[in-house]
Amino acid sequence: MVRLRLKRGGSKKRPFYRVVAVDSRRKRDGSAIEILGFYDPVSPNKDFKLDSEKVIKWYNNGARPSETVYQLMKRAGIVRILRGEAVNRETVVTNNVKSKKEEVVEAVKEEITEIIKEEVIEADNNENNIEEADK
Repeated sequence: MVRLRLKRGGSKKRPFYRVVAVDSRRKRDGSAIEILGFYDPVSPNKDFKLDSEKVIKWYNNGARPSETVYQLMKRAGIVRILRGEAVNRETVVTNNVKSKKEEVVEAVKEEITEIIKEEVIEADNNENNIEEADK
């Protein structure tokens, strides 16, 4: 029987997992049939990425997820897709999970860009005023 489960990686006290399709008789870190995504429980947001098309394909072919992988599938909205419920694209977790830090950094970058644009426009205006005064 094929299972969808986690394969541990990372160093001591810093786990990192890959979500894999694997024969249930294999060892936890044994060879996998296919890698379906990752899960990082150490990150502040417990980041993960699942390739929904691959997960659905394996599930429909009889693979059963472990409890943890099932919870990840629920967070990603894949379980709702499998049940046939209507799902908005916004509710499905995309491949890039953004942390709060990344959102703040992007907002600051946008703000800085706007400030720089305003200063460049102001500097151009000052140059034009100086040139007109010299004439």
